[in-house]
Amino acid sequence: MIGTGRADDREIVLGLGAQCFLDLDTETLQHVGEVDVVFDVIGGRILEQSTEVVRPGGTLVTIAMPPQSSPRTGGPSSSSSNQTALSWQTSPSACATAG
Repeated sequence: MIGTGRADDREIVLGLGAQCFLDLDTETLQHVGEVDVVFDVIGGRILEQSTEVVRPGGTLVTIAMPPQSSPRTGGPSSSSSNQTALSWQTSPSACATAG
């Protein structure tokens, strides 16, 4: 598992079980090569870069915002039906408690 974040997050991410850490301030996601699954909690530029590293047939999940593009296909013989992009949004008020 590859974890990403800012330099200050390194020890936390590795402590959560990531075998490798990628500093988003100094490295790009393309350094990791193709991956099976991306779970995005940041959105924006990072979400867009994530669509480029999901292997054909892989899955992109985001809770930050709907993806603007689908994970890439594997070439002319691939169909877009073998890609999965999932997103959902929650409202801060959905978790608020009365009182």
